[in-house]
Amino acid sequence: MNYYEWFEKAKKSIESLNCGDAFTLAKLLYSSGWETLSVGDRIKFGKNFKSDVLNNVLPNVVLIPGKGASKYRKIKNS
Repeated sequence: MNYYEWFEKAKKSIESLNCGDAFTLAKLLYSSGWETLSVGDRIKFGKNFKSDVLNNVLPNVVLIPGKGASKYRKIKNS
């Protein structure tokens, strides 16, 4: 799995969301073939994506606190 390639797919999908929209990576990337990735690759990508959000690499996305799969919210247009 190429992290950069999937990160770019995520950024492109986020651009199409409205401000205030909440999402999980599974829903955000479903049409890009998320389910074709192995469980390990999805977990690894999810951890890296979450880290990028928390480190403000994606300034228009915030983590929504909670249990289970990480949820995010688009907060502004880039």
